[in-house]
Amino acid sequence: MNEYGILLFVGLFLCSEFLNIALGLLDECHRTNEDMAQQLLTYNLDNWGDQCCLSLAVATRHEEFVAHTCCQTLLTKIWMGAMKMGEWASLKVRIEYYDRLTRLTQK
Repeated sequence: MNEYGILLFVGLFLCSEFLNIALGLLDECHRTNEDMAQQLLTYNLDNWGDQCCLSLAVATRHEEFVAHTCCQTLLTKIWMGAMKMGEWASLKVRIEYYDRLTRLTQK
C-alpha cells in the first residue's frame, strides 16, 4: 500500500469515527433535553458557512444522523408548522431538506 492509500485509509477511519461521535452526541442530547437538542440541530454555525448541523448531516449523507428520532421529529415539526401556518415563502427552504433526504435514500 502506497503513502496515498495509507492516508486515504486513515482519513476514512477518522471520518467514520467523527460520524459515530456526532451520532452519539445527538443521542445523548436528545435523551437529556429533546427541545434543546432540536434547537442545536438548527443553530447556524459561523465556522461552517452559517450552516446548521442538520444541513451538514444531509450534505454529508449521514443517513443514521438524519434518521435519528430527534432529526425526524424536528423535520416533521418544520413540515407541519409550514403547512399549518401557511408560511409558503419559507416552504421552499423546508422542502429542500426533504428533497435532499429523498435523494439520500435513493442512492
